[in-house]
Amino acid sequence: MAQMTVDRIIQGASRMVMVAGMAMAVVAMPVAIAGNASPVHAATSASGEATVSVTVRAVSVNIIRVNDFQFGDGISSETTAVKTYNAKNNVTLKTDNDAHVKIVLDGDVLWEGDTKAGQPVNATIDLNGRPVGVYQLEVRASFPDDLDAYSTSSFWLDYQATVPSIIPGDVNAPNTGLYVTIGGRVYSMTTIAILLILAALVVFLTCTRGQNREMAKAKAKVKASRKGKKMDMI
Repeated sequence: MAQMTVDRIIQGASRMVMVAGMAMAVVAMPVAIAGNASPVHAATSASGEATVSVTVRAVSVNIIRVNDFQFGDGISSETTAVKTYNAKNNVTLKTDNDAHVKIVLDGDVLWEGDTKAGQPVNATIDLNGRPVGVYQLEVRASFPDDLDAYSTSSFWLDYQATVPSIIPGDVNAPNTGLYVTIGGRVYSMTTIAILLILAALVVFLTCTRGQNREMAKAKAKVKASRKGKKMDMI
């Protein structure tokens, strides 16, 4: 009888030890996970919600005018192409902070300079040597102390030839024989050549017609003189 009582006491004590061990394991598990988590994950696990505040510095660029074309009243530089016949074009822009600004086209920096907050700046860009066509130019503005980070804006130029090609499918490429750039303006050599040929043809026909008239007058005079001589002989 005493033996059975001792056995029961030992079994009960073993069960209590097992339950206590399991409880400690359950408590230790989340503690280990929390210990290896990042601070953001730990805060999220503890509170259920996390608020992350990020302050982004950015320069705002306002493109006011391209050449004589003024933007505003619902007309945006992002969507409106300004027509131009000149390689050199003037751009007026303004930034809301002191900034360093670049105007870039296809990776080439066409203009670079510094701006003061709220003060308009005039920039001159040159498309000389580029084909006629529609171009989107990117304006990059950065803080002077962080030139690697910049905000962007853009404007469009519709670069057209002063004398376009009259041949369908002609390639709009200056200085390749088909087009030539003179004084910052693009001219189609094919069109000029055709016009010169037509002008020469008009001059030739005019001269030929004048010569025919003169020959006709000379023949008439000769006939008149011969007729007069015959009359005198009679």
